[in-house]
Amino acid sequence: MQRTEENQAEYAARQSATSLAGLEQVLVNLTDANIRALLSDAAHELLQPHRRAEATAVLAQLAKINPGMAGQFRLKENTLASIPLRMVCSPRPESVPSFIAVSYCWHYPEWPVSQYAQPIAPGWQISLPMVHAIMRHRQSPDEGIWMDQLCINQDDTEEKITHIGAMNIIYRAARRVLILLEDVELNADEHSAGLLYAGFYADLTRTARDMDEGPAKSDFIDGYFAHREKSHDLGPDVLLSIRSFARKMMGARWYSRAWCAHESRTAPHRRVNNPLLLCYGHDGTVLSFEFRFVHFLAYQLCKSEPPETAIGSALITSMGHLDPTSLRHRWYRMIRLMPERSDDKSPMQHIVSILSFGCFKRGDLVSIALNTWELPLIYDGELHSVEQAIVVFSLLVLASGDLTPLVITGSKLRLRDESTGKETVSWLVHPAHGVVDSRMPITLDGSVTVATPEYIELDLLVFTSPPIDATPDSFQKATTMIEQHRLMDIHKDLIARADDDVQRTYQSMAAELARLEPDGKGPLSTFHRRFLALALDCGLDWMLRFADVMEQECWTDWSYDSLSTEPDPRVVDAAHSLLAHFNIQTDSVSVPPDHVNKTARFLTLLLDPRLTFLITGPRRLSIGPGPSDSAIVPNVSNRCWIALPAAVGHLPAWQERAWVVERVDRDGNAPAFGPLLTSDSGNARVVRTGVDDTGNWQLKRRERIFAADLRPQRLLAGDAQGMQLTLLHRQRVYGSEDYDWRAAQVSPGVP
Repeated sequence: MQRTEENQAEYAARQSATSLAGLEQVLVNLTDANIRALLSDAAHELLQPHRRAEATAVLAQLAKINPGMAGQFRLKENTLASIPLRMVCSPRPESVPSFIAVSYCWHYPEWPVSQYAQPIAPGWQISLPMVHAIMRHRQSPDEGIWMDQLCINQDDTEEKITHIGAMNIIYRAARRVLILLEDVELNADEHSAGLLYAGFYADLTRTARDMDEGPAKSDFIDGYFAHREKSHDLGPDVLLSIRSFARKMMGARWYSRAWCAHESRTAPHRRVNNPLLLCYGHDGTVLSFEFRFVHFLAYQLCKSEPPETAIGSALITSMGHLDPTSLRHRWYRMIRLMPERSDDKSPMQHIVSILSFGCFKRGDLVSIALNTWELPLIYDGELHSVEQAIVVFSLLVLASGDLTPLVITGSKLRLRDESTGKETVSWLVHPAHGVVDSRMPITLDGSVTVATPEYIELDLLVFTSPPIDATPDSFQKATTMIEQHRLMDIHKDLIARADDDVQRTYQSMAAELARLEPDGKGPLSTFHRRFLALALDCGLDWMLRFADVMEQECWTDWSYDSLSTEPDPRVVDAAHSLLAHFNIQTDSVSVPPDHVNKTARFLTLLLDPRLTFLITGPRRLSIGPGPSDSAIVPNVSNRCWIALPAAVGHLPAWQERAWVVERVDRDGNAPAFGPLLTSDSGNARVVRTGVDDTGNWQLKRRERIFAADLRPQRLLAGDAQGMQLTLLHRQRVYGSEDYDWRAAQVSPGVP
């Protein structure tokens, strides 16, 4: 202990003599009492007993499903007792009353910083003008300054590990965080415009502070910049300059670094002492702008940007770019640097938010996500890739009782063995960038028993029948009904009346499908005929309950609101015709009065453009003895099975709950097949001695399944005779590549 204290004193003295002497500052080892005074409130928030209990439980569950990985984590100890906290301050203060924390990018030779970012201050590893600016932002000479490069002994591995675990406490406890953008140098016009609008924002916050909450205040805030632009008679040159200012401020390298994101996400973004962004003006002066001002300015400017045209994977790719170019995408990235405002979000959000950011040590991605999750665990493992970090954190989230890793949207996660160069496809996915949904609690205890990077062992509901297309007779009847009642005209009108997000998504999806099927025979061209034909095959009971089932299945968190709907009056005649098809005379007193209403609701949902967001090439999957016991799934290969992890059956319809799986033997080999065909071409699945003769499967892809109650307790209740599914326990599902449909040149075809 004495030797440790001597080392700490020696390090502080050396830095004071070499890095701080010319500034008349010293590096001080804070006393235990001073550390407690500065950090205890933040530590209490982040290390509360219930959080430690949660961390203990998560670690215990991880030890059950993956003992080796659990050994790479440990509970955080009493941080205040173990951290050797040092700060830069005036010589020999009695105590440090508060401190500033500095967030910045470490320099490297190829990084093009501002011409004014010279000289580099020894020990600080930032420019001397920034050092002086930091000093000016202190409340008093005794206020401390904390920055990792200077205040942590970089040669002491244990000290660095301790600080990594405490980094969220340090940035949470700081009076203010200063963010250095040393690669941002404003020209004269940007300099002037930035200061002008910062003044507008200061006036706005002072005025809005005294206003009552409500629509009037919201409208006032939303229109304030436009009002000031008009009152100041600002010309187009100023408007161009402020847009250029915003792009430049949000284009700094700082926004692309994972540790910088961590520091921003753990710091309190308060109205008072809001984090400050420091950059260089046109004359070399160091300017400062509140983080919240730049964020608000960018939001206002984005409203005048052209609408976002990308959707799906294209939007995900652009949002995840390390250095986005458009103002809107830079603003999206800035949002990911804000603290999480909701405790309801899945913990996966904490890793997804930083996946596109640069990080020299990949294991730090897990440490950063743990800190922003505020789960008091320390990760000691060694990782070599982003993909490995995704695996580790996904399994930790699964151990926390959250199902998100089983259904989250993303691409194939490929893991490379550094020693052999061999690549393995995981059953997990590489999550798409963006916002993750709310937590999805596991309601079936024991349904997941093992989870590794290569496979997961879980209870699986396997549907024994393959998906089938509508019968030709139903196709013909559906075509006649749609044409007779001009239902496609109603569909087009519903698109025109939809909100901007729905219209934009539908139009972009239609354009992409048209690009893939330039002959005009893509899935959207037959969607309504096929879906109505499938409904005719499912029967009247299925159609009558369809709207209620979809209202229950498309609940919270879907981007396009609930699918609950009132019947459109224009489909009532079609509803009568549809009931007549089933020999239901609507003028008969024996017909339940709500039959017309329920049938009209079904038709209204059929024509709702949002239904195509769930599926474009629907097929019918039998799950019980009668046609009404059916679900809707996409067209798949005739080699595979549709399976449902038992744990996810209760989740909403827009989640990708269905797993498209193929049998493999105990060595992981799939049987040989002929040409790759769809399930419309008949059943080519291999069944050996029974559906459950082996517990090994390959996961080809995840898909949506809906229009039926898929809770295992409901599916397996009562008489199992005629049910076209089976519950298999402890099935081992491996990752694999998807079918290569492009190479097979297979198209579903249109009857």
